[in-house]
Amino acid sequence: MPLRLRIRAPPEWGVEPVPKEHKILRGIDFFVLWSSLGVGLLVLVAGSLLVPGLGLLEAFLVALAGSIIGSLMLASAGLIGSRYGVPTMVSLRPILGIK
Repeated sequence: MPLRLRIRAPPEWGVEPVPKEHKILRGIDFFVLWSSLGVGLLVLVAGSLLVPGLGLLEAFLVALAGSIIGSLMLASAGLIGSRYGVPTMVSLRPILGIK
């Protein structure tokens, strides 16, 4: 069975909160999305740079702690967007600024 994509018009509500009936992601979905962005190859590379000064186990623990802290910060941003029904970038406007 071929996969068919439907082209839809952009949403009519703009930057207002997404109506409840159109929400498809939950808080856990945002957590998984944003936490996966917090753990990547850059974390492993940064941790490998610490090995000469700390040792392998200590560098791994520091990289793990940094990943957990970063993931929690990103997940909280996703949770705010999920809770209030706005895209994450809209909820981060006070922090990032408005162009």
